[in-house]
Amino acid sequence: MSKEFIQCGYEDNCKDKECLKCKRRKRISISLTLAEQIVIEDFAVCDLRLIQSRTPKQIDLMQKIMFKVMKKVFKEEK
Repeated sequence: MSKEFIQCGYEDNCKDKECLKCKRRKRISISLTLAEQIVIEDFAVCDLRLIQSRTPKQIDLMQKIMFKVMKKVFKEEK
């Protein structure tokens, strides 16, 4: 049985056995809007397939907001 890892760039030689126990850290401080916070929470705890089947326009909006968050995170990383 093989384990599933996220594609972070270190997955091939990672010493952690599970991604949920990852010890790699990046220090960033960003300001998030309420919409961005809600979308992060929804992506973490909701059934995205169900949302997409019922309200595809909402999932498109959520994805656009997540792209905005991603740009903030990676901009702060440099």
